[in-house]
Amino acid sequence: MRIAYLASEIPSRSATFVFREIIEVERHGNTVVPFATHVNTCPAAECDALDLVSRVTVLYSHPMKRVIEMVQQTVAHPIKTLSAFAALCSDIGTLSPKMAFKCVFQFGVALALVWRLRAQHCERIHAHFAHTPGTIAMYASIAAGIPFSITAHANDIFERPVLMKAKLRRARPFATISEFNRSFLNYTYGNSPIEIVRCGIGAEVTGQDASPARTSGEPMHIVGLGRLVATKGFDVLLVALSELEKRGVKWTCTVAGGGPEWDRLTSLSRTLNLPAGQLVFSGAMAPENVRKLLETADAFVLPCRKGVNGDMDGIPVVLMEAMAMCKPCVSTRLSGIPELIKHGKTGFLTEPENPTELADALQSIYEHPEEADKLALNGQVWVRSVFSRSRNVDLLCDMWARPVREPHTTRHPTPVCHV
Repeated sequence: MRIAYLASEIPSRSATFVFREIIEVERHGNTVVPFATHVNTCPAAECDALDLVSRVTVLYSHPMKRVIEMVQQTVAHPIKTLSAFAALCSDIGTLSPKMAFKCVFQFGVALALVWRLRAQHCERIHAHFAHTPGTIAMYASIAAGIPFSITAHANDIFERPVLMKAKLRRARPFATISEFNRSFLNYTYGNSPIEIVRCGIGAEVTGQDASPARTSGEPMHIVGLGRLVATKGFDVLLVALSELEKRGVKWTCTVAGGGPEWDRLTSLSRTLNLPAGQLVFSGAMAPENVRKLLETADAFVLPCRKGVNGDMDGIPVVLMEAMAMCKPCVSTRLSGIPELIKHGKTGFLTEPENPTELADALQSIYEHPEEADKLALNGQVWVRSVFSRSRNVDLLCDMWARPVREPHTTRHPTPVCHV
């Protein structure tokens, strides 16, 4: 099958799961034609990503070329273009003028995309993220007369759910990464046939074996990794570190990542009088350095929280990677994270915004390293089985292979955690 893949940026360092999924889809015997809406400002540097760079067409670049392609599509296929335009007019009636204008612009981009799809003989479109890529894919699908599918993640559901009812009705299949997301969408928009396809992990992280248990009483190296934004909750981690210091727990901590919270977090660390020699803000890291950092961790922490605008993480891929590398993980009972971390079985969960609970979990890892390593090993088995990229691409390919007329009501439930 020749599949057009559409995302905001490809290959992006902040969404490595997209380009890795593309590679896995091609390993399954398909041909992927990649499209991105924006110029890649922070491309992934892995060797596997280099081939994609030259293959990606950026839809929001070369505006005159896109206008010409839009006109060519309209003139060559007026009936299908009119059908797509009628769908657009029906869809945007309830939107604000600003959002309606955005959708009209994205419709124009979709027509330009269709011209490219025809030239490349694409048989379907798959969009990662339901907001802008999903909108463009939806109207391109109608104008091209080929099916489209969507994988929805987090902020595209909770923060920017544009035309979600229409996308749920038309996408075949509409997939999302967690049972939490499926329940949220069905509760908010009415029951729809929504599939679960995880953002899986592959051989790049699954080769790590369990490391020997840290000796009780030795300093514990805590690692936090992610963009320095409020939803990651790194300020909660800093307060928890202050609590550990008061309890006499020996620790060092590396917080890796860059972002708008840098100044506030470094200022908070000084306000809390956290020892400078024990806490390091390392900035953004290349993927190979991320792996090296995770290998040094005695505990991996990501205390996610809901943002003021409703945005929140889905199931952070970095948690999967840390678990695949057999590291004890601590996160929060938020969104789909409890589908990954089973509290007391494959890791620890705390309530968001609760530094005391977080400190308790970290103290338990510090005082009982052998028990923590058993949880980490359970977590490794769990993530390798359920969140395997190959397994989830198998599911996706099976869904694409179904007849388009067939309602995709088959469920692929998350296996029960027996560890």
